[in-house]
Amino acid sequence: MNIWNLFRRKSADAPGAQASTPGDPEALATEALARKLMVKAAKSNGMSVDNLNELIDKYGDGSDAKLVDEDPDRISYSADAIQALLDQGKYEEALLDASGSINNGSVDPAIHALKINALMCLGRDEEAIDFGNGSLQKWPTSVDLHCVLGCANNKLKRLTRAQEHFRKAIQQEPTHTRSHIGLGDSLAFARDFAGALPCYERALEIDPGNGMAWTNRAFVLADLGQFRAALESVERGIAIWPQHPTAPGLRAKLLHRLAVER
Repeated sequence: MNIWNLFRRKSADAPGAQASTPGDPEALATEALARKLMVKAAKSNGMSVDNLNELIDKYGDGSDAKLVDEDPDRISYSADAIQALLDQGKYEEALLDASGSINNGSVDPAIHALKINALMCLGRDEEAIDFGNGSLQKWPTSVDLHCVLGCANNKLKRLTRAQEHFRKAIQQEPTHTRSHIGLGDSLAFARDFAGALPCYERALEIDPGNGMAWTNRAFVLADLGQFRAALESVERGIAIWPQHPTAPGLRAKLLHRLAVER
């Protein structure tokens, strides 16, 4: 059986999906991505592409073209390259590149942090935390690791642990904006709005152009009843980061609240 039919069948069997036809651009793109990821998966686990092709020949029906390694000399990837994949939403590929780099001897904690990020983006939060805790044993003072583990624990509402990680990151690097924001988020999740507000304000002292900090500050100000200040803050946030999923809704609620109070 042609191995690419597995991908086509999965797409066709999905609710509301339409079966692909030969030469369909979407099917061809899926096949190209699958081939690329299979090559990267093999290399990240120490298998040569030649060996993978032998397995395909052995268990396939002979109709599959050989997989080709377009970058045979590369066995690891830079943190910037992996981050770019995350920014593009290519989480599986980012995970494979981070894992391959680690398996091939990378000793950069930033690569480990990016693997944790990729796992989180794929919804594999427990795995992300387990892997991150192991990485932290090698680099106990890594700001990147503490920050991303704080984010992972925030996501699972393990707030005490999250706050410990963010505080350790800030202790190592007092101007680490993302950790100040993460600590503010964790305190806000715990409904300590008065404690959260200074975290966002410190982040904005460091980086006045941070849309996330302006927007999250607005939510906390609204919870504290400071609606005019919240509106000003959320509008600053939207101007910088218009893609924020909930900021426009908060702005609308604040405008309505302030209109009613007039």
